[in-house]
Amino acid sequence: MKNRTVLYIEDEKNIRESTANYLKKKYQKVIAVDNCEEALDLYEENPIDIIITDIYIDAPNRMDGLEMVKLIRKNDKYTPILVTTAYGEQENYMRAVDLHLEGFLVKVFSRTELDNKLFQIDVVLLEREKNEKRKIKEIEERIRNEIRGKQNIIKISDTITYDPNNLMLIKNDIQVQLTHSENRLLSLLSQYKNQLVHFETIDNEFYDKGISLRALIHVLQKKLGKNKFNKNFIKSVSKEGYKLLC
Repeated sequence: MKNRTVLYIEDEKNIRESTANYLKKKYQKVIAVDNCEEALDLYEENPIDIIITDIYIDAPNRMDGLEMVKLIRKNDKYTPILVTTAYGEQENYMRAVDLHLEGFLVKVFSRTELDNKLFQIDVVLLEREKNEKRKIKEIEERIRNEIRGKQNIIKISDTITYDPNNLMLIKNDIQVQLTHSENRLLSLLSQYKNQLVHFETIDNEFYDKGISLRALIHVLQKKLGKNKFNKNFIKSVSKEGYKLLC
C-alpha cells in the first residue's frame, strides 16, 4: 500500500486535513485539494492509483464529484474511485450508476470504515498488477521465442530457408511442411552444413527404427528441389553418409 499515490478531494477543511494526514500514514503520496477542477489537472499530470472524492462541493459554479468522475471515466475505467457523501443524499446513488465506483462512504465515516474500503481497493489493485505482470511475462516470452525462432532459421540457398522450430521449409515465400522425422533428419544435417554426417551419427541419434533412411532422404530431396547446379541439396556419399549443401 505504501507505494501508491492517492488523490483526495474534500472541500471541508477540517475533514480534508484530518483524513489526508491519516492517508499519509498508509500511502507514499497523498494529494489533497478542495475542488474538482484542480483535481482533474492533477489527475492528468500525475500517475494516480486511487481517487477519493466528495460528491458535493459547497461553492457556486463548481464541478461536483460525480461530474468529475464522469469525465475521468470517459477514458479511464480502471482507476479505483471511492466517493464520500453526506447522510441522506440518496439521489447521488442513482447518479453514480455505471460509473464503476468502488463504493460510498457516508460522512462522517470512521477510520475502520475507511480502512475496510481501502483494503478492498488494494485487493483489486494487487490482482490487476498480478495480471499485468503475467501479461508482460507472456509478451516477453513470446518476443524471446520469436527472436530464438529467427536466430534458428537456416539459409539453405537464396530461395530456400529452413525453420526447424516450425517444421517448415520456405521456398520462394511458399511454405513446405515437414514431418517430424523429416525435420529431425534435416535439423541434424543442417548442423553440419557442407560437412559429411556419417550413417553411424544418424542411426545413433536421430534415426527411428522402422523408417527407411533412404526413403526419408528421397522425400527431403524432393521437397528441397535442385540447387542452381541442378544437383540435390542433400548429397549421398557412398557407404559413408549424407551432406547438406548450402
